[in-house]
Amino acid sequence: MTSWKYRRLTAPAIIASVLALAACAEPQPPTAQMRSAGDAIARAQDAGAQSLAPQPLQMAQDKLNRAQGAVKAKEMGSAAWLAEESEADANLAWSTSAAQKAQAAAAQLQMHNAPPAR
Repeated sequence: MTSWKYRRLTAPAIIASVLALAACAEPQPPTAQMRSAGDAIARAQDAGAQSLAPQPLQMAQDKLNRAQGAVKAKEMGSAAWLAEESEADANLAWSTSAAQKAQAAAAQLQMHNAPPAR
């Protein structure tokens, strides 16, 4: 009879211990989001965002730097959010650069294809 009471009291204690240890585990850094943000910034830079879309590119770089600081401060939720925001800003910089390049190319085509003046 005492072994049954012992088991009945031990099982909840073991479960509570496991749950307490799981709650104390450190969250992992958002490495995938940080890598994606860095890749998006590199693509924007390759597209000429430094000159064509400097503001969203700078915002992306600033947010990625803040995300790295949040990782050092062990604020993984903030780090993940900032990394995702950084990637979105970098994608905006890339698309703005691509749109401006397309507009410039279209203007060039119109100039070359315009009928000669009479």
